Amino acid sequence: MSSEGSFTTSTYQGRGLKFSWYVKSQNVATNQTTIAYELRGYGSATSSWYRSGNFKLVIDGTTVYSSSTRIQLYEGTLVTSGTFTMTHNSSGAKSFTASAEAGIYYVAVNCTGSGSFTLPTIARVSTIDQFNGTNIEGNFSVKYTSYSSSLTTKLVISAPNHTLQTFNYTSGTNFKLNNTSLNYLYNAMANTTSIKLSVKLQTYNGSTLIGESATLTNVCYITNCNPEIDNTTYEDTNAATIAITGDNQLIIQNKSNLVFTLPQATALKGASISKYEITLNGVTKSRTTAGTISYGAINVASNITATVKVTDSRGNSNTINKTVEVKVLAWELPQANITAQRRNNYYSTTALTVRASYSSLNNQNTLTIQYQYKKTTDSTYSALATISNNTPTDIELDNLYDWDVKVVLTDRLGSSSYNLVVSKGLPLIYYDYTKNSVGINCFPANSNSLEINGKTLEQIIDERIQANS
Repeated sequence: MSSEGSFTTSTYQGRGLKFSWYVKSQNVATNQTTIAYELRGYGSATSSWYRSGNFKLVIDGTTVYSSSTRIQLYEGTLVTSGTFTMTHNSSGAKSFTASAEAGIYYVAVNCTGSGSFTLPTIARVSTIDQFNGTNIEGNFSVKYTSYSSSLTTKLVISAPNHTLQTFNYTSGTNFKLNNTSLNYLYNAMANTTSIKLSVKLQTYNGSTLIGESATLTNVCYITNCNPEIDNTTYEDTNAATIAITGDNQLIIQNKSNLVFTLPQATALKGASISKYEITLNGVTKSRTTAGTISYGAINVASNITATVKVTDSRGNSNTINKTVEVKVLAWELPQANITAQRRNNYYSTTALTVRASYSSLNNQNTLTIQYQYKKTTDSTYSALATISNNTPTDIELDNLYDWDVKVVLTDRLGSSSYNLVVSKGLPLIYYDYTKNSVGINCFPANSNSLEINGKTLEQIIDERIQANS
């Protein structure tokens, strides 16, 4: 194996030819060597020069020079020169032969020579064919073509602007990224679920790097990294409603102050938590850190489920959902059906009856019924008095006046009120012995008359006649 060489032909009276060559360049990528060569006159002869020709030079089976022109051939006369490129075999080895001939003094060829040579081996770089694998935590493999068993192939795995791993590698073997590489990728992918990973091959002759292959790139992904969160809790923070239920886990409709507590969530594989969300009764509230979210009073009458959602910095695809069952006690203001009826529709004694209903709150609620009254022409009510539910109670309302009766219903959380008017006493039939008159549903205003709803019988007849005329 040599980077240069030569041979000489046979001679005529001491004059022949000398062929010499040297390696001008070698191309690893194309697996080729280019030599520079020349063919000159050679040897000490009786005469300083001889008329010579024909000439022929063959390198590696290719005739690179042939001439029938006769020239004066001295020692050192340049017959021809040039470059010649040869391709090595798949292992990078190459041997070649060269031959030369000439007619010296005579036209016919009378001097010949040849030589065999071995060029320096070209260390071939392995070429990469295929890169398999898209899950950064899964199996990867690379297929490549190696051109020499005496060379070592190393695989280089890279992320953008960072080399992850370099190791000796056999084509097609499955491998996984080591923990150091994974931790780097987790941090590099803190805000994304994908990254481009590249592989290339380095070919070594012993400890000498002889070249690198092209690069192949795959888009790779991070999986199984949804954030984790412990159970979310809730409570009623309204002291007044807690005093009724005795349990801050019972939420009273429209009264309790409902507050959720979100524990610190855990983001996985280099991500961070970006948002906490709770959706309740169609309303979503959020915050960026762990802590409390208040919904205040909620207008629902039965148990309701809240959905808790935690999102990490990689986006909505990496979320986890938990549900919290909120226990609700239905509550509304007390309601009642109320009647106030004068005895015989006339006397001052009036029966007040209140038929009330109210929210039980697990039998912890109570109801108070009170009433007060005033003449409709007055501005001030009487003092409140308490009566029982579903129990008629007699109150005295002067039958000469219209009265405004107010009923107030109060439970442990609120109160409602009703107003009704009790008209002045008006009997169904009233006999006025002083006026010698009878009133039906009225007090007679005239003497010696029959009056109905405040009209005399004559007035009623006249109105009927006019209506029919």
